[in-house]
Amino acid sequence: MDFRDIDWQSDCPDPIAVASDWDRTVITPIRQTDEKIRSVVRALVSTHVNGGAKIAQFEIDAAPAVRWALSRNRWNEFDLLGRFFRHTLVKEILPPVERIKPTICAFQMEGTLTAFGRLADWIREGGAYRKFNGSDEAALKLATGLMESVCEKRFSETNTWVNWMPWTDWFLDVAWDGTFLWFDTRRGIATVLMVTDTD
Repeated sequence: MDFRDIDWQSDCPDPIAVASDWDRTVITPIRQTDEKIRSVVRALVSTHVNGGAKIAQFEIDAAPAVRWALSRNRWNEFDLLGRFFRHTLVKEILPPVERIKPTICAFQMEGTLTAFGRLADWIREGGAYRKFNGSDEAALKLATGLMESVCEKRFSETNTWVNWMPWTDWFLDVAWDGTFLWFDTRRGIATVLMVTDTD
């Protein structure tokens, strides 16, 4: 579903319409087959030895009121982040989101190019006890490969949200908690990357 065509004259839906349309919104998990995605997860797991990294992708076919909000990058309104992460299929494919904490409210918008730089830095810096066993260029290459899979490197068509707080019980709540949520507006695909570690 393409979320780029926005009718800027349409009125903001009320919360009841969004709740109703959320029930009619279809979320379909995407099976992880891309080696570029797996390479980044392997790199993060190898450095975040007491924690780990999880990634999942979902195609979103949104009913009108939900489409209105997502096309305008308003994930933080109408409890859309909570609705998304509480969805049965999302919890099934991404078990770390099973128990959500109030710190889910700490998600914030970030420029996709800025988040790309952060991702490369997270790969390069590693976790509590182990650093990335590669060059800066290698870390950048891994991050670039991931973004090819996430949004075909169409940064301007991709909305990004980040959270550095332990917003589920999966996070170890020390200093290495991070979540990236990318939403490719051309394809309607949400990608979630979660990372944690402890010393």
